[in-house]
Amino acid sequence: MLINFSIGINKNFKLEDQDKLKNVRINLYEELYLILKKSKIKDTYLNKLLKVRIVNYIDKKYENKDRDRLYIEILLNTIRNTKITTLCRCLIQGNNLYIAADSYALGRLNKTQLILNLIILLLIILIPSLFNIFVISIILAILYLLLFWIKFFRALSQKESFLSALRINFHKNLSSNDFDLDDSFMHLKTIMPLIISAIQEVLEKNKMLEPDLKQYLDQTLKNISSQTININTQGGSIIGAILGGKNNAINN
Repeated sequence: MLINFSIGINKNFKLEDQDKLKNVRINLYEELYLILKKSKIKDTYLNKLLKVRIVNYIDKKYENKDRDRLYIEILLNTIRNTKITTLCRCLIQGNNLYIAADSYALGRLNKTQLILNLIILLLIILIPSLFNIFVISIILAILYLLLFWIKFFRALSQKESFLSALRINFHKNLSSNDFDLDDSFMHLKTIMPLIISAIQEVLEKNKMLEPDLKQYLDQTLKNISSQTININTQGGSIIGAILGGKNNAINN
């Protein structure tokens, strides 16, 4: 997760403002989607590489019970093939409004690591077979796949392409290349202010931009201009649920 480029707002409003919250949610998604689309059209670089979509995340186990988990996915594949994903979501619980935007980076496919793992897998299968111990060979191969290829199979179950699944399991460390960091940094310096501006505009339009909330958003906007990139490759709970959760589906 790109720690410096994650924001969260958890605000409790007055009871009489409950009806406004639904409008805030709808307006926020509409406003942000339009802003991003306009930015994409104006920028030749973004027009080719940036994808924006509204996604409905469904946990199949709670499909008929769980809340509507709609979010906006902003995806950039840079020229150097670094994948930068920003998820912006807005949830309502009673008179509580939760807005968050988190960014994640995925490096390029690590071909060396992939080849080494394929060689190890082949050796695990072949060596016991030379001694006619086929059962042990199969058991060891299954255990190895479960331990070192689990992200690959999980990604496939999430309807990722074969190559994308390989990349999720075997990817290069983003911090190993300054140009990859620059690409991520410049993109997020542009995207996050747009998200914050959209939040401010929608809340102000609905007369819900309280002074403390405005101060927080203004300060966050100011901080982004001076932030350096900070990466935690462990990921967060949201991306873990969406890309790594079991029995989940994503519908456009």
